[in-house]
Amino acid sequence: MGRLQWFTPAGSAPDTTYWSDPGNHALAWRIDGTEFSDPSSALYVGYNGWSGDVDFTLPSPGPACAARASPCATSRAARCSAVPP
Repeated sequence: MGRLQWFTPAGSAPDTTYWSDPGNHALAWRIDGTEFSDPSSALYVGYNGWSGDVDFTLPSPGPACAARASPCATSRAARCSAVPP
């Protein structure tokens, strides 16, 4: 895992089409804490800049998570609701 990875709400890496579409108002990113000597393997943030709800699918936790003794979630979904101003 790199230091920073970008994701669409579907959990995939955004391509040029996604980045260029002004109708896309949600984005997620994952920061690898181990790259910064942090004991947390990763921090995932889903950002919803839209007025409605957006479902985010978490990306694969990667091989480091699979190697841990405790089980990791590989396909959970999270809902990010719009926050009133």
